[in-house]
Amino acid sequence: DGKRAFQGPELLQIDPTNLCNNNCIACWCRSPLLGDKKISEDERDLSLPLEIISQLLNDCAAMGTTNVYLAGGGEPFMHPHIIEIISHIKKLGMCCHINTNFTLVDKERAKQLVDMGVDHIIASLWAATPQTYVASHPNKTEADFDRLIDVLKYLVELKDNGPPHIKLYNVIMNLNYHEIEKMVDLAYDLGVNAAEFTVADVIPGCTDKLL
Repeated sequence: DGKRAFQGPELLQIDPTNLCNNNCIACWCRSPLLGDKKISEDERDLSLPLEIISQLLNDCAAMGTTNVYLAGGGEPFMHPHIIEIISHIKKLGMCCHINTNFTLVDKERAKQLVDMGVDHIIASLWAATPQTYVASHPNKTEADFDRLIDVLKYLVELKDNGPPHIKLYNVIMNLNYHEIEKMVDLAYDLGVNAAEFTVADVIPGCTDKLL
């Protein structure tokens, strides 16, 4: 009626935590190229309390929100109550999207996500080979990449053409652009549902050397 909204947003994004176990080379918060522009220690350790997230989810569900996207400057699976958060989203009947580096998902957790009915997983890889993965994630090893791929294979088999919809996400820069075709091949060979590519969003004087 021109005075008030009768329905809330269709999509809600929650950034549950700033905690992260990666230092992706093009990250706005933790890239080793940032120097003193990295996220401060006080900000780095912040997470939203479970009570606030739960109330937010209740409020938005009541307003008609149908999709919840878990992402942020940190890794969602670093939140100490991430499973409770995901469970709450699904109990409210909303579609759950998780943007994750996937390093904290093992086979047991992968089965848990399938059993909970998670709808979408966006796995941020930035690479098609162990060598390029290490180049774009300096604090990780080639073994980390191999384990990550192994769990992705397991998840694809486990979900058996059902949810979650799995997308491999790749930030493209001068360290990995030579592997774009291999990234497509990897997505196809794994049997995931989609692959997405975006150019690195750089910070002048810091990460612009990745262009």
